[in-house]
Amino acid sequence: MHRSFSQTLCHRQRGVVALVLLSILVLVLSSVMVASISTNNIKSRKAKETTAALQRAKQALFGYSAVQAVKGSLPCPDTDNPRDGRENRIAGVCQATLGGLPYRDLSTDDLRDASAAQLWYAVDPIYSDANNLIARNSSVNGSYSLNGTSVAALVIAPGATLDGQQRDNVVTANYLEGENANTSINTYAQTTNAANNDLIQGLETAAYWHLNEQATLREASDLLLAYRSACGEYPWAADFTLAADDSIANLQQGSFPLNSALPINWNTGCASGLLPSAALADHWSDQIYYAFCLNAEANCLSIIGDRVGNAAAVLIAPGTQLATQNRGNYMLAEYFEAENASGTRLFRWIAPKNINGNFNDYLHIVSP
Repeated sequence: MHRSFSQTLCHRQRGVVALVLLSILVLVLSSVMVASISTNNIKSRKAKETTAALQRAKQALFGYSAVQAVKGSLPCPDTDNPRDGRENRIAGVCQATLGGLPYRDLSTDDLRDASAAQLWYAVDPIYSDANNLIARNSSVNGSYSLNGTSVAALVIAPGATLDGQQRDNVVTANYLEGENANTSINTYAQTTNAANNDLIQGLETAAYWHLNEQATLREASDLLLAYRSACGEYPWAADFTLAADDSIANLQQGSFPLNSALPINWNTGCASGLLPSAALADHWSDQIYYAFCLNAEANCLSIIGDRVGNAAAVLIAPGTQLATQNRGNYMLAEYFEAENASGTRLFRWIAPKNINGNFNDYLHIVSP
């Protein structure tokens, strides 16, 4: 039996309707997918923008600390309302340890996150208090942490305004959330969720001091080279096991002689005008290991590790205290690792990228 014309037409109409509905469904799904991709792209772009601002602030703080007279010093936060980009301190002490990033003191732009909020900044007072009597060097332990990792300071992107926040003033809770807004504690956390959108980057203490040790040893190295050029030989070393940094005749390995030098004392005779800076003497006493060869011995020191060769003089900074060390005494192994703690003429140089929890000495070759 043949279908009637009306039946055939009805089936065709149903097919057209189904095709139209399918097309509409495809368009709707495509729109949803495009919207989702677009939203993800926007989120990704904003995250990259915020991360870039945090990185710039972090690098500016690293750079600031390395060029200060007292290496490892950081600025105070900006506590003005509104922010003016300048640190605020009274008689050398920060008015607060948490506030705005002092971008003018860091010679950067007014750095902001992707929501256009100004960056916040927290600093451990041990690195910012100008009146702090504790020596500022890599053996000193601070109290600030980010997710359990020791940090000297942090930069924080507040993110977009959350429910309950009003950004018409600089009250901390209107920008930061959770423990990040608690100014009575020294712990910070990177936890991004509906109730916390702070993004944080910390100046990890180990990396922070590694950078500042490089600057410190360059300063000490320049002084040694100038002494040798003027007086013919490097000064004798001091005894590392003693608190005083005084040269001891004929001692070629030990502490850097920050207090007095032999055979010619600092700033006398051929060494006139040559003297360790007050910052070096006050903050790095008993921290820097020093070894050298007499001119007649040429480059008698051997270097192994990520760099192999010989040297005529080296300086070593200890890095931050490792878990197995106790910096309360003057034993080499409490400061230095592997061959660097042996007291021999064999030393180990490790590239910064390979520094780890078992070895973090920074070795500087004064003269190859």
